[in-house]
Amino acid sequence: MRILFFGMLGTLSSLPLLALLKAKMDVIGLVLPMDRVPPYLLKENGRKSFQAIDIPQTPLNLLSPQITTLEIAAKYQLPLYAVSDFYAQETVQSLNNLAPDLICVSCFSKLLPSQILEIPAKGCLNVHPSLLPQLRGSAPLFWTFQKGIQQTGVTVHQMDARFDTGDVMGQRPFTFNDGLLTTEAELQLGTLGGDLLVDVVTQIANGTSTMTPQPEGYQADPWPTDADFVLDLNWSAQRAFNFMRGTMGWKRPYFINIDDRKHYFQMALGIEAQQRQNRPLVQEGDRFKVQFSDGVLVCK
Repeated sequence: MRILFFGMLGTLSSLPLLALLKAKMDVIGLVLPMDRVPPYLLKENGRKSFQAIDIPQTPLNLLSPQITTLEIAAKYQLPLYAVSDFYAQETVQSLNNLAPDLICVSCFSKLLPSQILEIPAKGCLNVHPSLLPQLRGSAPLFWTFQKGIQQTGVTVHQMDARFDTGDVMGQRPFTFNDGLLTTEAELQLGTLGGDLLVDVVTQIANGTSTMTPQPEGYQADPWPTDADFVLDLNWSAQRAFNFMRGTMGWKRPYFINIDDRKHYFQMALGIEAQQRQNRPLVQEGDRFKVQFSDGVLVCK
């Protein structure tokens, strides 16, 4: 099958793309939002809705966890297409001319219109880093850590007109270890998602795939705001530690509320699970100790 891949630059896009290529799937091109393509590669200052990009060959370490989809496209000589307007007739016609049998999407920031979803005869697949229908939306990893969820996973589903609501084609469970960093979580779920995507594409090619409708009653989580980086003192110290470690890639300050005053922190350093202090907040040099319902969080 001719596969057209839609993604961003990061790990949750690059590892599923790399998995398809290593499995020798027929990937005919990579589609990126135009704002993710370096400006020096764009013609006419990016004024067109759809643009084929010439990318230079660059040395590449396929074992690097920081590899981008742009680097993969250069290494494997994949045609690269940049899109600024997915609803433009120019975009729809250009994608239709590529004649993909299947579109695969992973960690993509745009909702595809029905005109694009209808192009491939085998449909459009999305790799989502949660066990749908739980944690729908564009920031599932953030809410995984914010809600204290450690039993999670990845889902491959058919795409429809809404975000993350299409029929499930396959799922893989995964358990996060305590203290996992953002980059580590993305690496592990990106690898798992790539393996699952290859399995589902193989099933489609063999005519053995199945689809399970998602149940009703689940809503997508919103995009996080600064207010969502609050640390609830009713949590355990372990949950607060995991939340700060798992979302530190957002580069936002965390805070607690004590007597109508906000106290801000940048980094979680550890926990003292058995510790109990008389005050909710104790400062020791450049470090702070925060008392939660179960244990003390050490941060700065």
